[in-house]
Amino acid sequence: MVRKTGFQWALLHSSDKKNWKLLTKFTIKQAFNLRKKNMSQKMRVSNCHGYNRFLQERGNIFHFINEAIENWYENSPKMRGGNYIYSNKVVILVHIVASLFRIGLRQTVGFIKGYLQQVVSSH
Repeated sequence: MVRKTGFQWALLHSSDKKNWKLLTKFTIKQAFNLRKKNMSQKMRVSNCHGYNRFLQERGNIFHFINEAIENWYENSPKMRGGNYIYSNKVVILVHIVASLFRIGLRQTVGFIKGYLQQVVSSH
């Protein structure tokens, strides 16, 4: 009779992207220890005021919207009837709005058009 030491796992180890390896035949304890060893260390915050300000600014979506509006188009169309190429910030903005309000792409485009009309009419 073969003695089994535990469940065997196939674990995709991706702690550093240089050495992606498929590790096989690990027991639960070995897999846990491997994950525990590769976990990042917690950093101590030495500047609490700056860290709090950073967290508040990270949540400010209007700053991101204004920055995306300034860099709206990456390139204009090369020929008549060609498609616009939008900047990465605009694409990220659309995804943020869509996931924040849980609406579809067309509703998100309508939301952004409405926001732009409000901004233009207020100036």
